[in-house]
Amino acid sequence: MVLIGPHDDGGWSQAHYEGLQYICEKMPDSHVAYIELVPEGADSEQVFRSLSRKGFDFIIGTSFGYMDPMAAVAEEFPDITYLHLTGFKSNNKNFGNFFGAMEDFKYLAGMLAGSRAKKDGNPKLGYMATFPIPEEIRLGNAIMLGAKKTCPECTMDIRFINTWHDPVKERDGAASLFDAGAQVVFTGADTPAVADVAQEKGKWGVTYDHPVSCKVERCLT
Repeated sequence: MVLIGPHDDGGWSQAHYEGLQYICEKMPDSHVAYIELVPEGADSEQVFRSLSRKGFDFIIGTSFGYMDPMAAVAEEFPDITYLHLTGFKSNNKNFGNFFGAMEDFKYLAGMLAGSRAKKDGNPKLGYMATFPIPEEIRLGNAIMLGAKKTCPECTMDIRFINTWHDPVKERDGAASLFDAGAQVVFTGADTPAVADVAQEKGKWGVTYDHPVSCKVERCLT
């Protein structure tokens, strides 16, 4: 398994790492390995190729930007199965993709956020998105559709931070949305930063990926 962030990031990468540990427990005879903090792009292609040469039978990539590198490596190693998380490409042979219907949960979270914002008398939401890709736009739309159910007057400010994992950028991005007037801010990134900043500012944050990311009082669940 190839991870975009550290295995203990409190979010996305940690959730997948724990899934890998579950496999280890249930399949003790399997040989399992992970590599963390692998950037998207050319660097990741080298990593996938290296794992393939080492003889792994099943390789998982857990970030959108791994899509094209994995597709290229899959053509070179037709006997290995490659599974890409969140992408949309497949060769119908040994390379495919998977992802949950996260928009369903974002819709429900949007309903909760809208209700909270309305109760607080401030109908402004914020979405600290990562990259302007279909996945993030779809999830942002789901948030707003849900929010409109409980708070028809709610609006949402969206800002892209162009990273999946950067604790400093995530804190700065969350702070900028709160400072611009948002009562509730969502994150599409990996760390609990949005909830931590919400706690400091007396506002509300909605995290992503892992239960441990929502430990503070001002995190909506």
